[in-house]
Amino acid sequence: MIRVRFPDGQSEAERAVRKLPWVVVTQDPGILALEGEKNHDEDNAAIQAALRSAYKKKWSDPRSALFQLVSIETQAGCNASCGFCPVSRATDPRPSGVLPMDVMERIAANLADLEYSGRVALFGNNEPLLDSRIVDKVRMFRKRLRGVDLRLLSNGTLADVRRVRDLFEAGLTTLTLNNYTDGRSLIRPVRDLLASAELFVDHDVRVSVRRRDEVLTTRAGLAPNKLAPARPPPMAFVHYRSATCIFRTPGSSIPAASTPMGACPSVELAIAALRQSGSMRD
Repeated sequence: MIRVRFPDGQSEAERAVRKLPWVVVTQDPGILALEGEKNHDEDNAAIQAALRSAYKKKWSDPRSALFQLVSIETQAGCNASCGFCPVSRATDPRPSGVLPMDVMERIAANLADLEYSGRVALFGNNEPLLDSRIVDKVRMFRKRLRGVDLRLLSNGTLADVRRVRDLFEAGLTTLTLNNYTDGRSLIRPVRDLLASAELFVDHDVRVSVRRRDEVLTTRAGLAPNKLAPARPPPMAFVHYRSATCIFRTPGSSIPAASTPMGACPSVELAIAALRQSGSMRD
């Protein structure tokens, strides 16, 4: 089955998709979560309530697996230029490279020795369909690890119908496609898949319609389009050459305040002076 999630607000594309046979438009975040539904305090609290006791019991059992998720980036690089991504085609600082098949086989063999039965994600910060041998790697993992949940996450630009069929025939469990456009329209490969949805009735294909220019979390400070803090915290440091203690706001070339060296001989005193001046609050 192909399940599609659009952002809030119906578009012409969504209305058309709702009429297609074998395709379901969903708003279930358990199937496809929008970025705005992730990482909120209430979400974290709900996750803690739902999972903490279950995992505490699971991890206390010595027979349990050591882990439940293995993520393997089979090839570095991406063919998209999303504004929020620190490893897009325009920003990725890493050299291109492919994980050799013999390394993949050793990973699969080691997991088989552990009788691993969790999830294997054959992607990382990359576009996995750039890997010309991705179908072979899916097949190899399925042969070695018959019970695992084997997944791919792709931007869909290379997900033609034949290749997607090959992936599922090789043993893929779930294919999730992030359809990056204006958040309302569908890219050509996704339209072709939806038109051939009958071929995937027994498979799990998920399509999340997203904006290419989304502003997400900072990605550990590396997102190119991350938002600047609303009020950057001031900093204090000692300028020894001029014997002056300078209070400076990050990104500013102009000191917010300064005082002779003798007035702030330590960071503690500098912070106290900032608080007293109102430039810094607890």
